[in-house]
Amino acid sequence: YFAAYLPDGGDEAKANLELLQSARPLARVDLELAAPDAERRIQHVSRIPIDQLAAGTYELRVIVRQGQTAVSQSVTFRVAE
Repeated sequence: YFAAYLPDGGDEAKANLELLQSARPLARVDLELAAPDAERRIQHVSRIPIDQLAAGTYELRVIVRQGQTAVSQSVTFRVAE
């Protein structure tokens, strides 16, 4: 889950979800975002199938773009055997 707050006006927002391990990209998915609400907020829920991931440490990164501006946030998680 993430929430993105957009400035007034501007281009449509686009987002990607990336899965990395040891700074190497393993997967990248374009996300289909809903229209912003009255507060210019977009809320999005997504999931990844972790049952296919080998044990190890991973980084999940979300990148939201609007025009020439991009913002990213990431979280690290571990899959145990």
